[in-house]
Parts: sequence; C-alpha cells; structure tokens
Amino acid sequence: MNKKLQTKDIKPLYERLGAMESIASKVTYGDFIEIETGRGFAKNGEIYELAKALSPWRKGPFRIDDFEIQSEWNSYIKFDILAPHINIEGKTVVDIGANNGYYSFRMEPYKPKQIIAIDPWAIFYLQFLFINKFINSKKIDFRLIGMEDMADEGIKADTVFCLGVLYHRSDPIAALKEIKAALNEGGELIIDNLVIMQEGCYALCPPASYAKMSNAYFIPSIDTMIGWLGRAGFVDIELIGTKKTELSEQRKTDWIEGLSLNNFLDPNDDTKTIEGYDAPVRAYFKCKRK
Repeated sequence: MNKKLQTKDIKPLYERLGAMESIASKVTYGDFIEIETGRGFAKNGEIYELAKALSPWRKGPFRIDDFEIQSEWNSYIKFDILAPHINIEGKTVVDIGANNGYYSFRMEPYKPKQIIAIDPWAIFYLQFLFINKFINSKKIDFRLIGMEDMADEGIKADTVFCLGVLYHRSDPIAALKEIKAALNEGGELIIDNLVIMQEGCYALCPPASYAKMSNAYFIPSIDTMIGWLGRAGFVDIELIGTKKTELSEQRKTDWIEGLSLNNFLDPNDDTKTIEGYDAPVRAYFKCKRK
C-alpha cells in the first residue's frame, strides 16, 4: 500500500472505500456530474456522510441522487472554456494535478483511449475512488504521484492537460520540460496559468504570498508565458483566452474547510489581492511538442 494511504487520517477512509460496493448508475456529464443510482441517496444518509468525511472538495460540482457536492470551484467554468479545443478521441491523455478527477471524468464523452490522472494528494485520490464507485470508469488510471514522477513512471501521452499547477512550481521552465518529456512527438499541451495583465516580458515573484498562497512562485505576463513555453520546446503556441476569477467560480461552501477567494481579496477593493497585487486572472494556452 502507498505510504500516503497509511496515515491516521487517510487509512480509515481508504478502508471504508475499499469495503464500499460499486453502484451501477446513470451518469450525465454537464456542469454538474450527475449520478443517478435509483436508490434515492439523500442528505444525511450514509453515502452523504461518507462524502462529507472526504472534505475538502475543491473541484466539482457533483450530484448523487438527491444531494449535491458543492465544491469550492465551479470547475465547469474552466472546462467550458477548454471544451471547444479538446480533441482526444482515441488518444492517451494525462491530467496533471487532477485533484478528484472532475476534468478527467468530464473528458470521458470525448472518447479518449486512456486518461492517466495524476495528483500527489491522498484525500483527492479518495474522492476519485468514491465518485468512481458510481461512474465505474475503466479508462481513468489515477496515480498518486506528482508531475516530477512522470518520467520514472514511464508516462507517455498524446495530450496533456495541466490546469492550476504551474504557478505552484518554483522552476516553471523545468516543469514545462517535464511535461514535454511526457508527450509523444507532436503531442499537444493544454495549460492554464495565473497571469499579470501587463504588456511585455515580465513576471511577478511574490516574496511571501499571492492571494494568501505561499506556494505561488512566479506569475508571468502573457508574453512571458509564451516565452516559457517556447524555451521549454513547444511550438504552435496559441492563447485560447483569459478570464478573471470571480466569486461565482471560486467560493466557500459547506464542502470545504477554511478560506476561499473572498478572503484572499482586499475587502475594500476586489480588484486587488489581500497583499495588494492585481486580483487573479487566468490565461489558457494550447501548444505542441516539437
């Protein structure tokens, strides 16, 4: 057993999930991933209580019969931006920083050959196992690893999705090279990153934190992000779009612990973070390996 699954907080939940039966369900992939079991699972029942025990739910939302898992992020907003650019039929896909697999599940209708979902956090892996008890996906291979482990795992893919990850890496160009190494020749990368809306080649390097994230290291301008991708060996770099993160997309719910976007912004000026930087804006790119 992976050591991450043996900690005192994780092991009992992992064992409960191991004992849980798979439940045949009708699944609808919309903004909510809707799961209908015909069993009428409802709020405060056993399945609901298990889902709550797996908090915090960062990505989603999900609906199981009569109750909803209202995740911190309305992840369909990001997925809807990317959807017109998803071309993965018959391809092997890697979902880096997959969290609980929301995006991987949403990609199922696009008929990929296989999705390798990677995330190093055990609680998100358990959330995936929980949801997959209903979806019963045979295409998603969830691995409890980080992107730095892809080479050792021998991972090779036709398409890589890297969403909400790069600004957490202290060496972004090295991270992009790791992604390139995991792509087959001519393979495609779809990636987002926090950006500063400033012309020219600049990057913000917060000395302590950005929007209360102490692990946000470099936030580039769009020109700088394009430069990073080029230096890492990507071509045909295309900016898909940009979007400011709004409270309709990221907010505190009953399914998370702690703080959320509203707490990360200046209470007197929501165009600024609590530290005084410009509020979060994400840019979305697609490109190919040489």
